[in-house]
Amino acid sequence: MTITIKPPKGNGVPVPVETTLVKKVNADGVLTFDILENKYTYEVINAIGKRWIVSHVEGENDKKEYVITVIDRKSEGDRQLVECTAREIPIDKLMIDRIYVNVTGSFTVERYFNIVFQGTGMLFEVEGKVKSSKFENGGEGDTRLEMFK
Repeated sequence: MTITIKPPKGNGVPVPVETTLVKKVNADGVLTFDILENKYTYEVINAIGKRWIVSHVEGENDKKEYVITVIDRKSEGDRQLVECTAREIPIDKLMIDRIYVNVTGSFTVERYFNIVFQGTGMLFEVEGKVKSSKFENGGEGDTRLEMFK
């Protein structure tokens, strides 16, 4: 299958690779793929780095994007092999950003999630009625993903 790989700022390049996508319920999905050097992938292999964006993993109409978090470079004979691991961008945003304010007290779901998602550009929707919950010493360096869970 062909995926699209692009630097954080720039245009994407189609790369034919086999991918493995592990989806977990209520957790982050992990995408792994290997790029073996040939005349079509030579430039991508030499330039690829962490934080590059991967898209079209499940086909041309797939809108999900992943960010590369781990790159392992190897040699296979006289060719390079790059093993990449990526995770979905929304999960990555929640994992790398931290909340430093103390979150203590009784919060409605909307008020609590407004704190968790503030500044991320993500929207949330709460279906049904949920009672308020009491939180003690949340935040203080926790990731947004830890607060979300």
